[in-house]
Amino acid sequence: MTIVYQKGDLFENIQPGDCIIHVVNDRGLMGSGFVVPLMKHFPQIKKQYLKWFNTPKDQDFMRGCTGDLELGHVQCVWFHAKRHEDGAFRMMEYYPTCREHETILVCNMVGQHGVVGPDNPTPIDYNALQRCLYRVDEQCCSPYRRIIGPLLGSGLAGGHWPTIANIINAALRPRQVTIFHLNNIPE
Repeated sequence: MTIVYQKGDLFENIQPGDCIIHVVNDRGLMGSGFVVPLMKHFPQIKKQYLKWFNTPKDQDFMRGCTGDLELGHVQCVWFHAKRHEDGAFRMMEYYPTCREHETILVCNMVGQHGVVGPDNPTPIDYNALQRCLYRVDEQCCSPYRRIIGPLLGSGLAGGHWPTIANIINAALRPRQVTIFHLNNIPE
């Protein structure tokens, strides 16, 4: 099985070389759910996401992106693996040529169409999430990195966790993915 569940805080268990995967929307909005603690530990992540969102389509986009900010694409942002005094990680200002154990990779996966609301109760897009995960495996994350994440897509995005777990298992097999959770695993 690809997924290993670990109870506890993902941010207290980050190791150098980790690849953190999580779901973002295609509307340029970031400010609730898992990204709140993510932005605390990786302060530049929102700035990079908004920079990607505001880049005109079909323009030479940022290094580390698998295409324009649209469903099914991924933005990879590298951070130095050493925490600063405030407990946060600092973004690398250049495309990393250093060894993987010196970096942490955060993958913004565009697997959510819009945000949750009365007209959009389940913004997760399972097909887009699957494309994102394939891209993480093929283009972003070397086989030597540990992939970690929250119960992605099953919170505010409204996804059904068993369905998402099956997508992760299919897209990232035979890799191990460690999913951190604070409560019970949704059924």
